[in-house]
Amino acid sequence: GFGWEDIGVIKLGYQWTMVNMDWRVGYSHADQAIPEKEVLFNILAPATVRDRLTFGLTKAVGATQEFNFAFMYALNESVKGPNAFDPPNAGGTGQTIEIEMSQIDIQAGWAWKF
Repeated sequence: GFGWEDIGVIKLGYQWTMVNMDWRVGYSHADQAIPEKEVLFNILAPATVRDRLTFGLTKAVGATQEFNFAFMYALNESVKGPNAFDPPNAGGTGQTIEIEMSQIDIQAGWAWKF
């Protein structure tokens, strides 16, 4: 595995209707899943993000159809840790690795209710 730890996540969201559309906003915050000693093994899957902002809307189009839109931005987050294959006590330089990630997700959909 990647050495991820169990984490806690707090989410907060709100939905309201205005101008014949449903609007949504949200925020989530998570603990860091990647411990510093596991940074090397997470270069391929740097799931470092902790804070996410979301926005969405739904617009009814007639009685049986609707348009949906969603946007998510995960704020940039980094984790630093030692290179496990270059430890200073084994004659290495004690190299430090830093991984980071931010994300943007945009979704659009058309629903037909029948």
